[in-house]
Amino acid sequence: MILSGLAVFCFLLLHIGGQAFEILPGDSLNHQEITEKAILNATVQACRALALAEGTNFNVPAQPFTAEGVAAACGASQSLKTFQQAITSITLRNIRVDIRYALNPSFHFDQETFVQGRKIITEGMIAVKASNKMENYEAARQKLGEIMHPLQDFYSHSNWVELGNTLPNSNLIRKDTSIGNIADKSKATCRSCNGDDCTNNILEDIIAGKILTSGYFGIATLVSTKPSVGRGGAGAYLQQSMGERQGTPWARGRVHPGQVTSPSQGNTQTTMHTHTHSYT
Repeated sequence: MILSGLAVFCFLLLHIGGQAFEILPGDSLNHQEITEKAILNATVQACRALALAEGTNFNVPAQPFTAEGVAAACGASQSLKTFQQAITSITLRNIRVDIRYALNPSFHFDQETFVQGRKIITEGMIAVKASNKMENYEAARQKLGEIMHPLQDFYSHSNWVELGNTLPNSNLIRKDTSIGNIADKSKATCRSCNGDDCTNNILEDIIAGKILTSGYFGIATLVSTKPSVGRGGAGAYLQQSMGERQGTPWARGRVHPGQVTSPSQGNTQTTMHTHTHSYT
């Protein structure tokens, strides 16, 4: 029903994408899983909305959603292969961000780059719509996947949830609006984690002042004398840091590449200096 080049799907996904994200009580998800779940959830919402507009019935597929179930519910079983290919295209372009833009903080909302990260999202939305208009659907899917990465990272790399927010930040897709009260780079925002446990390490005045802050990303050498740090073995580990900056020691938290964790687990690449979050 909506899979004609996925033009309508891509457009609607951008506008209802916030509804496809939900704070989870537990379990770990990576960008691939988050993206696949978001696409399936948004597609169901789009199909249901179109069915309502057309005055037809829509039967919500069984949970957990699958590409087969969603395609069937949307009356597009004949386009299942195309749908699966579209999901793969979007997902791979999302994952690619961690490779191509690994050290670019704006693509991950690190280093307080909230304005720059939002610019990537809003300009990407314009590009997706333009590609749809020109019927260049593959370009639209690839750009969509790319901008979904920072959109996901905003919630797991910032203290948005710790500030008491339970809904998505709708201003992430609206330029020239306030994202929040952003911390100055010279302001201390958290204390060091207790090993892997970063629960409640954001400073109390940051929470009380509703100040939005993010993680800091760096690379440090892992030596064999500290096997408890990083992922074990010799080499390098990735580390995000936050807290007392600009010439003073940073508060630190360990990260593991390519993973999103639940609040009960440790700090990861897709989290910041704080208690961590998972989204879908």
